[in-house]
Amino acid sequence: MSRTPRTVFLLLNKLIAFSLACIGFATACSDSGKEYGTPNVEYGVPNARFIVSGKVVQSSQKQIINNIRLTSMGDTTYSAADGSYTLEIQNSPIELLMPIRAEDVDGLANGEFAKADTVANFVKPKFTGGDGKWYAGEAKMDVNIDLKAKTK
Repeated sequence: MSRTPRTVFLLLNKLIAFSLACIGFATACSDSGKEYGTPNVEYGVPNARFIVSGKVVQSSQKQIINNIRLTSMGDTTYSAADGSYTLEIQNSPIELLMPIRAEDVDGLANGEFAKADTVANFVKPKFTGGDGKWYAGEAKMDVNIDLKAKTK
């Protein structure tokens, strides 16, 4: 009679170990990096700061647009009264495609504009201000975003 409980416990241990292994592989092999590009850097990895700034405008009307939400790889900001914005992320010091989404979220306050997607392409970025060790410095790029009026 003492063999039955031990056999049950061994079977349950194997079942639990298998379940935990499946959960571990499922979370480690997800495609979450595809949505935002390169995953964030972790502690102990060389890193750099990528800064994108510019203005949000409607070129057909020659006007600047404020209060537009801009998002990229986990950073969110809003365009200022003069249309300027700055997005900043920390990442590995490599070539980087930084997708930027601009959305009008204030309704009719400054007109209605359609969403716009663009990419800041850091090809062979030039880093400045690094410490020569783990911090490679920062790379900057100007990207102006031209929004179109929303069509009804």
